[in-house]
Amino acid sequence: MKYRLKTKADFQMADDTLRNVFASCNIKIQTESVQKLYQKQQREMRTFRMLMILSVVCLVSLLLLPILFPTSHVRISEDPQSDASISVVQHHLENDIFYITMSGDEIDYEHIEIIDPAGNSVPMISVDPESQTLVFPFEGDELNIIIPDKDGKELHLLLSPKEKGR
Repeated sequence: MKYRLKTKADFQMADDTLRNVFASCNIKIQTESVQKLYQKQQREMRTFRMLMILSVVCLVSLLLLPILFPTSHVRISEDPQSDASISVVQHHLENDIFYITMSGDEIDYEHIEIIDPAGNSVPMISVDPESQTLVFPFEGDELNIIIPDKDGKELHLLLSPKEKGR
């Protein structure tokens, strides 16, 4: 059975009992009263509970993070033998429209090609040289994207749907 100290008399009685036990065993008694020890324990328990709640909130937030920031359903891979000074900064798919933001000097925007598996050219929706962003439709088929620079070098990208489980 758990006994709770509630009144000042309970604390005084517990303090006297503890002092008598220590005196009969010839042990030096503590200098703090039982009431102060009890209050200190209560403060530490509140702190412990708050830290546990904070830990649970952090853990739940960490577990829910992938839901808040879903991954893209496409994969873009760069040709490792490409010698162009162009690189992809970011890309994302939104409502079957694919956005690619690049970095690099001397990108030849007029000669960028997007080719589907049948060899047909896919028209771009927009090209913004200032933000270096390409916008084009993506309906789930694999696309080859060839981005030349003005020195004749090319960046070859392969855009393909992600396989399940990857």
